[in-house]
Amino acid sequence: MTVPPSLAVPARRISAQDIESYASLTGDYNPLHLDAEFAARTRFGQPIVYGTLLLAPIWETLAREFGGAALEGARAAVEFKRPIKVGSLLHMEGVLVESDSESTTYRFVVNDGHGGVAVDVNVILAVGGP
Repeated sequence: MTVPPSLAVPARRISAQDIESYASLTGDYNPLHLDAEFAARTRFGQPIVYGTLLLAPIWETLAREFGGAALEGARAAVEFKRPIKVGSLLHMEGVLVESDSESTTYRFVVNDGHGGVAVDVNVILAVGGP
């Protein structure tokens, strides 16, 4: 199997509709994400994106590159460094860390649209390279 040195993750703007859809799907109606008046009274000042929603484009990219079966048994170490406000344009990139005959590790960085790293993710796939 060919393991690319980097993976392109399409830029994505997370809208209020995305947040509402995610809340409906997960049943998580935390007002920090959905209620502008509530969020205005917090240290964030406005609604922020669900941290787990930020991981979806990464999983989509990995499934597109390696197939859905490659995600079975995958592990991720996620560090949330700063919140991302609803409406932000996210930039993500994945870089190969290592690959052997049994597993492949990529590091993904989610930028908050202002040049700062918001999320740092290491994903280990049970898919090996050459």
